[in-house]
Amino acid sequence: MNAAPPASRLRVAIIGGGFSGAALAWHLARMHRPERLSISVIEPRPVLGGGLAYSSEEPAHRVNVPAVRMSMVPDDRQHFARWLTGSGELEHDPDAIWKDG
Repeated sequence: MNAAPPASRLRVAIIGGGFSGAALAWHLARMHRPERLSISVIEPRPVLGGGLAYSSEEPAHRVNVPAVRMSMVPDDRQHFARWLTGSGELEHDPDAIWKDG
């Protein structure tokens, strides 16, 4: 009896590395073992996740959404807030998160 052939590696190309493309890559990477998945993100900018909406360096540009509504993990509303406080980003911009979240 022949053994089953090894599972082929899934190859995914994501066009656009703005927030949505980067979030898709992140979720796919969490769902699959690295040896079973290859992800390529096609993006001209040097940093993923920014896109037009989130790449502004202007301090006056703020997202008017509480941190608990920005989680990429539906069953973990505090995911983004924990990342924000643990990333060191608030050291550069302590006003990035308001007292009410």
